[in-house]
Amino acid sequence: MSDSQNAGSNFVLDNYVGNASVFGANQLPDILGLVQSKLQQAAASPDLFAQVFGDKANTAEIQAMRSQWSVGDFSQLPSIQILSAANFNNALGAYASSNQTVYLSDTLLKYNAAPIDSFSGAAGVLVEETFHWLDDRVGEDTKGDEGEFARNLIFGLSLSGDELTRIKQEDDRGVVVVNGQLISVEMATLPTVTIAATDAASAEVIAGQVLNPGRFTLTRTGSTASTLTVDYTVAGTATNGIDYSNLSGSVTFAAGANKAFVDVNVIDDADFEGA
Repeated sequence: MSDSQNAGSNFVLDNYVGNASVFGANQLPDILGLVQSKLQQAAASPDLFAQVFGDKANTAEIQAMRSQWSVGDFSQLPSIQILSAANFNNALGAYASSNQTVYLSDTLLKYNAAPIDSFSGAAGVLVEETFHWLDDRVGEDTKGDEGEFARNLIFGLSLSGDELTRIKQEDDRGVVVVNGQLISVEMATLPTVTIAATDAASAEVIAGQVLNPGRFTLTRTGSTASTLTVDYTVAGTATNGIDYSNLSGSVTFAAGANKAFVDVNVIDDADFEGA
């Protein structure tokens, strides 16, 4: 598709070229339809816009957009370009005010992507970037991530006080690479996960010590409003499922939590295993 309006949507897919690695490209009509539905529902909630935009919620621009969305008119929405993930700096989506374009990472359309209708999926990212675009239309970008705030509210996710503070203080500006050029954008960033051995010592009773499990602690930055599953691999001289209870290879952060834990429970046996 190139410079063509996608069936069932008034978003314009601009300069999108099909890529065999983007397994979900045929889901684009469904994604855009889901976003339209979310925006139409949001338009009926003046409180949502007041929470996201504060005093700017009463501007003529936002009132006009709400009126259009409420009757299914999305003709003013920006064009969309699908870019390779290599063009993004740890992001899934972005909005550039310089050319009124939303950019989505092709990661959102691959076979192992989050469900398209989820907070973390393509529809969630596109909702966030639509609100970045709307924020740009009503004045100079201010501190905070209005797009992420709106995305959480529209998908019905509760925000803790710490989460709300983070969003209101966040600097969501960045750059993407388009045709070799750096373009300044507001971004929907990926979470960052780090891991540390917070209890690196474990022992069996056979060694003359009290049974002592080990623990790895994973910490994520960014939004904690939804669950996040992280895969990991294990290595070393000890054998998974023999020297310690089997580790599944994945761990899930609970919604609202910025830490998750992997406990290593040693298996007591009669084998001599020196240090």
